[in-house]
Amino acid sequence: MKIGILTFHRVYNYGAVIQAYCTQKIIDDLDIDNEIIDYTILKQKDFTDLYSRRNGLKRFFKTLLLIPFHSERFSRKKKFDAFINSMRLSDKKYIENEDLYIKRECDKINKIAPYCFSEKLHLPEKLQNEYDEIDIDKTIYHEFAGEFANSIKLPDGVMQIGNNAFYNCKKLESITIGKNIKEVGSDVFMNCRSLNKIYLRSDISDITGLKQVLSRISSEIEVTYIKEEKVIAKVLYPEYSEVYDEIAPAHIFGRNIEGEGFRARQCFDGGKADMNQYDTIFPKASAEESVKVAGKIALYRLMYPYMLGSSSEVLYMDYLKNNKNEIIGSCIYDKNIDEIKFMLEKFSGDRNMIERAIVVANETGFGEAAALILKYRRKKEDIRKSRYAF
Repeated sequence: MKIGILTFHRVYNYGAVIQAYCTQKIIDDLDIDNEIIDYTILKQKDFTDLYSRRNGLKRFFKTLLLIPFHSERFSRKKKFDAFINSMRLSDKKYIENEDLYIKRECDKINKIAPYCFSEKLHLPEKLQNEYDEIDIDKTIYHEFAGEFANSIKLPDGVMQIGNNAFYNCKKLESITIGKNIKEVGSDVFMNCRSLNKIYLRSDISDITGLKQVLSRISSEIEVTYIKEEKVIAKVLYPEYSEVYDEIAPAHIFGRNIEGEGFRARQCFDGGKADMNQYDTIFPKASAEESVKVAGKIALYRLMYPYMLGSSSEVLYMDYLKNNKNEIIGSCIYDKNIDEIKFMLEKFSGDRNMIERAIVVANETGFGEAAALILKYRRKKEDIRKSRYAF
């Protein structure tokens, strides 16, 4: 492993130079290969050149005042340059952000090997023993696997995920993937009991490998589509259970699936999310699922109405209207500020919902939500007062 240090090192300032030097020395002491990325910006030359190249009367007079100290300033510059160049710098010099792009090794990864993040010994035993001697509590040098993995982001180039890749990652809560996944092995997420979110770097209208990933997750999972750092859509896939019942003495088993979550996971057409088909599960899901789950399904479809038909829109809105107190309360408990805003915009005229929401926000200590709800209440009261002002 090699570390690249990006800092403000090439400037004639004692603090900046010493900071870069000490950072490299500390990493050296950890016996990790490293280098300082020799990066500068064009504006920086104004701080390193002996005389400014900027035009203007003020700059001209400043240059005249500095000429008597040329020898002293030139000597200082040479010493700074010598010290900076004595550090281990990258072979290439980078100027401005466009020139800084560094091809990371992880960008070349296209396959996640079986048991890659599973809770087992991946490092050579000798190296692991050396780390264990240094790290008594096993918190600093522990490999990124098993219960030490809380959130994992896979490169966009990944096309294949091997069997049991995340086996026993019991504290894994979220995984970020690209749209190029083509193959997902068996038992990929076995014992990932905390996994509840998938972030997909894609537009909801793109062809993706999401269906293959969802086929390996039977628990409730929330999928967020992200494009250019913006949330494009959210879709909730409820939990479902799958059991096999013996239906004959000859050990013939029948597959029995319970829960609309399974049907929801089939709502794809050629790799694209088919949200028209997804909307057909709601009448049954709203009867079988809790208000919290069904409310999220309705909320996300209304907030991100991709392929949303008018009849489905009415159905979702009616469900929100009939269960608005419980749904906004659930949003507050989960600290979902965007969902809270949506509910307030749709039902800000419901005083009972507003008062109930304020109570829940205070109980949970969610100050941002409480302030937002009070703002909507004041706004509504101001409108009511102006309506009856004479």
